[in-house]
Amino acid sequence: MRVVVVGGTGQLGRELVRVLPGADTTVLSRAELDLTDTAAVAPRLAALAPSAVVNAAADNRV
Repeated sequence: MRVVVVGGTGQLGRELVRVLPGADTTVLSRAELDLTDTAAVAPRLAALAPSAVVNAAADNRV
């Protein structure tokens, strides 16, 4: 199973990656995929062709 973890460098994302050891996991940080750039999201995810996407991203500027 190919899993993309968006926000995978944050607290929740790191823990998710840790508990998915058997998966082919790709971790995307904000620098690698800015979710506010809506035109970039679909092509980036399509290129990775994941079985699942986990969104662990958070906006901590609140």
